[in-house]
Amino acid sequence: MLPVTSDLVKLKDYQMRQISDLTQRLASEPESTVWRSLMEHVYTRLVIFNKRRSGEISKLLLTAFTNRPRWEQVASDQIVNSLQPLERKLLQRYALCVVCVCY
Repeated sequence: MLPVTSDLVKLKDYQMRQISDLTQRLASEPESTVWRSLMEHVYTRLVIFNKRRSGEISKLLLTAFTNRPRWEQVASDQIVNSLQPLERKLLQRYALCVVCVCY
């Protein structure tokens, strides 16, 4: 059974508030409990956003995230010009991280 959209919106709003508050708290009082709570909220936010591929998040390395390509810098003008306005907006808003799972 899929959750109701209004419930997902409430959850997202709560998570974003918590992430913002915990980020500010971590800057003023760097404690392991604050860091852990922030980590858990960010992790659950990513898992929910990533929906069906939740296992990938646990395999994402910090270096893969920090060294991800900046699409606005590396995309060719020809590709960017071929995008719809919504796709251009998404290009500015989201980052793509590729998780390679090797067995």
